[in-house]
Amino acid sequence: MRERQPCVYLLSSGYNGRLYCGVTSNLIGRIQQHRDEVFDGFTKRYGIKRLVWFEVAETMEAAIAREKRIKKWPRDWKRNLIERDNPAWNDLAVGFGLPPLSGARPAWWTWNKSGVTEGGQAKQAHPSHPNTSSRPTPNTREMRNALSSDGE
Repeated sequence: MRERQPCVYLLSSGYNGRLYCGVTSNLIGRIQQHRDEVFDGFTKRYGIKRLVWFEVAETMEAAIAREKRIKKWPRDWKRNLIERDNPAWNDLAVGFGLPPLSGARPAWWTWNKSGVTEGGQAKQAHPSHPNTSSRPTPNTREMRNALSSDGE
């Protein structure tokens, strides 16, 4: 990836956590700004620093248009977009050479109602855990249509 390339990206506070959609021409630099909490706002307030999805665009105008479309999507569509290529919601910034986030937990980390279980033994899996069977079935037709639409 070139140092300066228009792209749209999704950050998360953790597995199935709060999401932020943004656009930049310098993905690595922008991710570092989020990690360093350079600017006050939503991502700083909620600790949203994990790069979970990104898409390179030909032009900045195309990246901005894609960002605007994604921001209008329901949360489930965004989750499906992330999990299509990154089912564990891993921090993709590590693949670009940025250090792992301190205190980052693996996606399979289990929780109970009072927090993390002792000794790593799960009493009850968190509802967003990948092995939870009550997860809603994605509406793939709507998702496919949204991904293939060029404009609105």
